Amino acid sequence: MIQVLDIEKENLIAAKVNGKITKKDIEKIHPLIHNIIGKYHKV
Repeated sequence: MIQVLDIEKENLIAAKVNGKITKKDIEKIHPLIHNIIGKYHKV
């Protein structure tokens, strides 16, 4: 399970990972990564 933590920076993703990562977890974090890449061109 991936729990996305609330942070104030727009160019950072903070997450707590527990147990196995599922396809649903990846689908939750994938758009966040692409959003940062689109704005800042790096992760």
